[in-house]
Amino acid sequence: MGVSGLGELFEKQELKLEELNGKTLAIDAYNSIYQFLTTIRDYQGNLLQNSKGQVTSHLIGLFYRNSTLTKLGIKPVYVFDGRPSELKKKTLQTRGLAKKQAEIKLQEALKKGDFLEVKKQSDRTAIIDEDVISSSKKLLELSGIPFIQALEEGESQCAYLEKNKLVDGVRTQD
Repeated sequence: MGVSGLGELFEKQELKLEELNGKTLAIDAYNSIYQFLTTIRDYQGNLLQNSKGQVTSHLIGLFYRNSTLTKLGIKPVYVFDGRPSELKKKTLQTRGLAKKQAEIKLQEALKKGDFLEVKKQSDRTAIIDEDVISSSKKLLELSGIPFIQALEEGESQCAYLEKNKLVDGVRTQD
């Protein structure tokens, strides 16, 4: 959820993927998509795009991640965030300012040809917009992978699914 201090409330358990064979896993969709948008880029820090200029980095990530999970017998269920909670509003404002600052630093690094700094700053400028969300959902739908649209935070929906034994576990970095 991006609110500090919540991690101490939950027991964290790390497992190898192979240990989850036959299990259903609720996955924080925004967390995964953001990860793909920050890591799947060209050497200049640009997101990958199709011939129409539409971003595809997240789709490549989702495709390969789901290929790996299903090959291992894991059944993913993606959970998308709804409206942000009151607790998260300040966090979102801070993130917005940080993205603006990163964009300025990115432009400076590009002018200097400092590609290590370009990578660092481009990661910080990643934005999940409606096109990214809708194309992600479309790929999941076409792949036969279920997803849920939460009313509010995806993490709380994931916790609800696990608490009610509708999934066997949750995957998030938050």
